[in-house]
Amino acid sequence: MIALMWTVFVFVSLLLIVVVLLQKGDVGGIGGAFGGGGGETAFGVQADTTWKRTTAVLAAIFMLLAMAIGAMTGHRGGRLIKPGSQPAPVAPAPAAPASNGAPTGGAAG
Repeated sequence: MIALMWTVFVFVSLLLIVVVLLQKGDVGGIGGAFGGGGGETAFGVQADTTWKRTTAVLAAIFMLLAMAIGAMTGHRGGRLIKPGSQPAPVAPAPAAPASNGAPTGGAAG
């Protein structure tokens, strides 16, 4: 079931990207760069409304699928550490090397 949801989710994501890029924006959009207005002739006069409606439907499906996948694969109870278990002990920091009075660098004079 999860694999099918992920497959549909990826397909809807790619379709949503294509639909958004084909829409005519204020400057013409990327759809104008590839022949200009091909989607408008395919859908007739109401192309702008059709693209907006398609975008809204795909966005709603995208969000619902994202929430469903998140609910089905997410953490239950919201805790990362189980009650009653102890976190892993932290290793102590390594000690600094002992100084024997010799210079550690710099100019010898």
